[in-house]
Amino acid sequence: MFARRWILSQACRIPHAGTRSSGARAIHRFSPLIRDFVGTLRKQQPCFAVSPERIQILTEPAQFYTKLLSMIETAERRIFISSLYIGSEELELIEALRLALQRSANLEVVLQLDLNRSTRPGKSSTAHILLPLLREFPERVHVSLFRSPKLSGIMARFVPPRFNEGWGTWHAKIYGADNDVLISGANLNKSYFTDRRDRYIHFTSQPDLADYCSSFLRVVSSFSFSLLPQQPPESVARYSYHHDDYTLAWPKANTHPHHIQELAEATFKSFHKSYTDTQSINTQNKTESGGERASNANNVLLFPLIQAGQFNVREEEFSLSNLFRHLLAAASGSAKQSESRRRPLVDLTSGYFSLYKPYRDLILSGDAFDCRIVAASPKVRKFFRNWSASPASTFLSSNSVTLFVRRTGSMVLAAYQDVSPRATPTSNSNSLKRLARQGEIGLAPQALL
Repeated sequence: MFARRWILSQACRIPHAGTRSSGARAIHRFSPLIRDFVGTLRKQQPCFAVSPERIQILTEPAQFYTKLLSMIETAERRIFISSLYIGSEELELIEALRLALQRSANLEVVLQLDLNRSTRPGKSSTAHILLPLLREFPERVHVSLFRSPKLSGIMARFVPPRFNEGWGTWHAKIYGADNDVLISGANLNKSYFTDRRDRYIHFTSQPDLADYCSSFLRVVSSFSFSLLPQQPPESVARYSYHHDDYTLAWPKANTHPHHIQELAEATFKSFHKSYTDTQSINTQNKTESGGERASNANNVLLFPLIQAGQFNVREEEFSLSNLFRHLLAAASGSAKQSESRRRPLVDLTSGYFSLYKPYRDLILSGDAFDCRIVAASPKVRKFFRNWSASPASTFLSSNSVTLFVRRTGSMVLAAYQDVSPRATPTSNSNSLKRLARQGEIGLAPQALL
């Protein structure tokens, strides 16, 4: 699985700074529980400071769809979209892209999608519904399809569609237009626009963040197939292949698509280094010139993380492991100073919950903090009890929480119809809550993960 993650930290007031120590003073404005963690992140990860006024939290699928269409309709220079796929019924979305391209001669559209999911058999596949755009705007529409190299050799020949997605998919959800970015977990499918609620965070007028996201997608496109209308075999590179009416062109004639691990790892790490090096220089220059202004006092710090374990890129693992370790250390120190100080609470959320064992071990490694996990009930997923849709996915995703609960000994299950956002675990406890649609029951183990 290829994923994109984000960590947001609310900064406290940062004073005007004119000395080399200003960066350290800014870090000290954070809660002692996360101060060292934020300092570590700022050294290791790209960081974007965003004014809270430029951040909008959307709460409904319809809001997500309306905002997405609005971003497309007002785009003048670039549209960059990353998703698992585009649903076969999303003709309005495709038409919105077409009209935007007609309206602005300088507009460029970049789409990064998953190959296996976007090329399922049939004329309603994502690849087929994008062909008209590629034919009408061949110089300004670029569609890249990532294929996991984990499924290779004989298995790649014989594992059928849908099942082949079990070896890894492109799962990053980034929706951008000009200098606006919308981060979500939602796919571009009717159910995600109507009744499947997800996370939606909209950042407006953020050129640096938009440049980062756009550049990230171009990096991935360098080892992804390009979707093109049918091309003569001699016009595309080795390892490209052809369907009835489209071609999947491979960009690296000297690298087999099943053997991109070293290339992808080096490319990602070079991309990461280019941002952290530049960020270090800019921070130094701002510090020496007194560039930390009081107007930035309430900025939110946004840390993008790239997680691609099959390419040995593990920024999420590094960051979350550090978070738990810093919390344990900080909470231990706080306990010695003040027994009455409030215990830290960590909130984790995922639609398809299957906690990575190292994370589980970290959560269970001590009782210095509480952890609350929110996951979707199997009943809210469209393939609940629908084995014909995707048998493997149906079993794994529908039972992941249940399996995890059973494997972790001390747990008490309780049924809840709703979960209050203000609910806080009691001391020395973790909680797992599963959200269901109105009228359905979610499970909320209250004792221990």
